[in-house]
Amino acid sequence: MVQLLLYISMGWILGQATGFRAPQPYRLDGSVVPYHYDLFLEVNLDPTGLHDEKDYFKFRGYVKIKMACKETTNKIVLHARNLTIFQSYVRLNELSSSGLESNRIMISDHSHNLEYEQLIVETESELAAGKNYSYKLPFFGKLRKDRMGLYRAFYRDSNNVTRPLAVTQFEPTYARRAFPCFDEPHMKATFTLTIQHCSKYTALSNMPLVDQVPVRGKVDWVRDRFAESLPMSTYLVAFVVSDFAHDEIVRSKSGVEIRVWARPNHVERNLTKFASNYAPKVLDYFEKYFDMKYPLPKLDMVAIPPRYFPVGGMENWGLVTFSESSFLLEESATKVWRVASIITHEIAHQWVGNLVTMKWWSDLWLNEGLASYFHIFATDAMNPEWNVQMQSQIEDLTTTWQKPGPVRASVSRPEDFIGLFGPERYKKGMFMIRMIGHFLGMEILRAGLMHYMKRHQYGNVVQDDLWTALTEVAHENGVLDPKTSVKTIMDPWTTQTGYPVLDVKKNSNGTLTLSQRMFDPKCVPSKTTAKNGSTYWPIPITYTTGKIADFSNTKPGQWLTGEQNPMISDIKVAARDWIVFNLQVAALYKVNYYEENWELLKGALETRETREKIHPLNREQIYRDALDFGWSQELDYKLVFSLCASLRHETDYLPLSGALASLRQLDLVLRRSPNHAYFKNYLQKLMNPIVKESGSLAETPIEARTIEKQSLMAEVATHFKIGNYERQALYLFANWSSSLTPDSVIPIPRNVLRQVCCIALKKRGAEVWDFLWKRYRNSVSAPFKSIILSSLTCSNKVGDLEQYLEWVYNRTSEVRPTESLTLFEAVADNEVGFDVAKDFFMKRVSDIFAYHGAKKSEMGRYVEILADQMVTTAEYDEMKAFIEKYDGFFKFSVPAVERALDKIDTNIGWHSVHCGKLVEYLAPALQSL
Repeated sequence: MVQLLLYISMGWILGQATGFRAPQPYRLDGSVVPYHYDLFLEVNLDPTGLHDEKDYFKFRGYVKIKMACKETTNKIVLHARNLTIFQSYVRLNELSSSGLESNRIMISDHSHNLEYEQLIVETESELAAGKNYSYKLPFFGKLRKDRMGLYRAFYRDSNNVTRPLAVTQFEPTYARRAFPCFDEPHMKATFTLTIQHCSKYTALSNMPLVDQVPVRGKVDWVRDRFAESLPMSTYLVAFVVSDFAHDEIVRSKSGVEIRVWARPNHVERNLTKFASNYAPKVLDYFEKYFDMKYPLPKLDMVAIPPRYFPVGGMENWGLVTFSESSFLLEESATKVWRVASIITHEIAHQWVGNLVTMKWWSDLWLNEGLASYFHIFATDAMNPEWNVQMQSQIEDLTTTWQKPGPVRASVSRPEDFIGLFGPERYKKGMFMIRMIGHFLGMEILRAGLMHYMKRHQYGNVVQDDLWTALTEVAHENGVLDPKTSVKTIMDPWTTQTGYPVLDVKKNSNGTLTLSQRMFDPKCVPSKTTAKNGSTYWPIPITYTTGKIADFSNTKPGQWLTGEQNPMISDIKVAARDWIVFNLQVAALYKVNYYEENWELLKGALETRETREKIHPLNREQIYRDALDFGWSQELDYKLVFSLCASLRHETDYLPLSGALASLRQLDLVLRRSPNHAYFKNYLQKLMNPIVKESGSLAETPIEARTIEKQSLMAEVATHFKIGNYERQALYLFANWSSSLTPDSVIPIPRNVLRQVCCIALKKRGAEVWDFLWKRYRNSVSAPFKSIILSSLTCSNKVGDLEQYLEWVYNRTSEVRPTESLTLFEAVADNEVGFDVAKDFFMKRVSDIFAYHGAKKSEMGRYVEILADQMVTTAEYDEMKAFIEKYDGFFKFSVPAVERALDKIDTNIGWHSVHCGKLVEYLAPALQSL
């Protein structure tokens, strides 16, 4: 627990909050609300010019908050954490009608609710409703080490000298760690920031610099004053103090000044050039799309060393921060669209999230779902050659199907913030917006969003505000039944857990009967609670047949609404003609067909002419759904594996990627079974023709989707030892390792670099390990270092993997905590690495918990990674007992832990039913390969 120290006359402790006050509501009561902050901060990054070197890596300052009293009260409640407040200098004054301070209000008590991180101010006289007040608090704090609030970071320059910087990360509730404030998103206010710092550094904030003056009595110190901001939430306030350089200043068409900041040597190497060129185009795009100008005069974008930045990007208004690994782009990079998408996502937030902000964190998806939609839709519109919509959708679908939680979050307690920023808010939220675009039409969606943005600019919203705006525009344009609202359609999709299945049955007269239910992957009765059988979704019905094969019309002709419309029975299909529902996977539901149709689809996928009539997204869904229904015992695995045999003819990345993601699930649960070799043989034969046609590893394709396919096939070939990739990889690696300049010239395309290194490491062991380790140490490129780190997890030496994990979780390793999870998963995925990863986690659980920091949800993710390969009752019992023994480490990741135990339970059921029959299941498919 955090304690607030109350000082008098800069002297000794007056008192300590005990936390045993009457319970306070977690939400602020709104009786007093801020409308302006004057914030002064002195940030000390080194001892130069300080009166006391003990102030190194500390900050001090004051905040003067102008507040409006909405209800008569004798109490002000706001937020503060880990700050020392100097009580003798605190002032509370009434403000006159002209805004000048007048009557002083005496304070009777300051206290701190430690659980709710609230600073509680009690006054001797009441604050009157309708009047304004000014509250000034001097405070002091340390630059944090945990990347939350105002924290310190470091980088090494070109001379290997360590340089410090100060960075902020205030989302969701970390502004209170930098200055006392009303730290809730609906309490928007304007801000005037002043930052005092050593003159060798540059300070940046949300708004442009107004003036800079020397600080009296402090040699080489300056005071920077920034322009007053627009009304914004506290989580969007930001500042950076560093010795970074910026690329050439560029401007958007409307005159917005854009600067891209990074380490000086990164700017010199032109790693910022892509962002400098791309950002103005994105601003121009959104100004046109929303018909609303970007409201600030400037946009700064800053690349933070990845170890010190916990996310890909943060949308602070006018000062966007990024991880170097997500933002900087080298000339040799092949996945340009990924960097472009991240930049687009954060710039989209300047409108959706910053200009219009959710009222409370329960509706975070209104920020993140919309920004995720636009980072795909806008990137695709600006760069159609990248095919980003199709590219991203498969990856996002894979994640979304695995995370069935509701889009709209329940956030009522502090611990609910843990895990809030999950795929349900981003990816599933994005699919909600995409689904609306399909059933209303993209132009109506755009008009509805423009209406929503203009109505609520500078304000706060709840989910119903979006539904209302879309409904009004849809009704005006006659595309939605006047008796129907978007809310009626979409609320079940955003508030319910799980996904529906559309069951398609064929009647004797040739008509089809459609019904719905919730998808449940369980194979046998579960130890966990059964799913709610009364859950329904309004399902948009779209379909086409083999004779028509028109996948373009994604507007539904009918809706299957559940209780009011439990079945549809008026669709007819001709004999021996296939039918496909959910065109372009416009909505998040699975489709289980009658057996004859599965057989017809299997035949259609076998030949190029008929296969290419089916949209790639629907081909992907056919494969994925068949595998899912095989898993849940709703479809005969003989049919499933025979249908999947047609993958050997597939030329498109999208169906291949989705199908392989589902086949990987089977690979994981079979890893330690005697039948794994049989399944591996099936995959080798299945993938061999595609791998052969994927070309040389030395040649990088031009089209984005072909690049992704080459990377995927290289991964498959590496894992299952297919084709001549091993010979190619060893040749390429030998050229690199024998080079006189291996750190500056890398003769391997970046999109297959990991796979080449993996093959070399498995074949040549210690020699390659040492070479790669040296390249990692010598490099300053975050993306390159990430590739090398990932390739080291491919070692087939247990001792190497054990030492590797020990190094990753050492705080001197410079590996960011978010990346450590990815590397842990890669070790667990290694065929000799599962036991290494499991033993490491169970023996070092307390260290891993401390490594990530308290109140973090990552611990549950470790359990999920291990659960993917656990298939026995003994393993279930072992993991359950382990979690109960160390329950304190998992209390902030309960949903993930529950999913993991559920997954093990499901794996046990699958093994008991299917594992012994695998040879029988695969025999027909193997005969056709």
